[in-house]
Amino acid sequence: MFNSYIFIKRKYYTLKEIFNTHGISAALELVFQKFGFINKVDRLKLRINKIITKKTRGVIQYGIFKGMTINHYESTWGGRTITSKLLGHYERQVSNHLVYMFKTNKNKTFYNFGAADGYYSIGVLYSKLADKSINFEENKKAHDIIKKNANINLCENQIKIYNKITKQKILIALEKIGKPGVLLCDVE
Repeated sequence: MFNSYIFIKRKYYTLKEIFNTHGISAALELVFQKFGFINKVDRLKLRINKIITKKTRGVIQYGIFKGMTINHYESTWGGRTITSKLLGHYERQVSNHLVYMFKTNKNKTFYNFGAADGYYSIGVLYSKLADKSINFEENKKAHDIIKKNANINLCENQIKIYNKITKQKILIALEKIGKPGVLLCDVE
């Protein structure tokens, strides 16, 4: 079963790759979809995702990251959050708190532990909340997605990506930047 290939967003993946990258729930979800075990609600969600993605062309329509473009063909989360991101409603409590933190902090450096596809890392740069974004993400595929999204949004020179979070890397980043800025930790 792990040798079968699944076509997702213009690329073939083995079920093993999906499992290793996104976990058991994503792998099971894809198996169920492949064999037609998808309920009406999930079909409707997928249809809405496609419609909104097509209409917005990957550009965020509302919220603090309005105007930012998301490479909607690639995602570390399988695209399940694309609609809420494009409509500006994705984790609004986090976004609102980031705005508050940057307004009350003189240092405009953003540290993102568990950067995933770089939504917040690039968003705070795009919206001019931050001047620099230091990211820690273990998923190598996510590094490429972050770089592509940063390039699309013209902030590739303001972003740094590290593979693993280590005390030494944090200290090096802090030494280069100076005082700590705003930190977001989203590591499972």
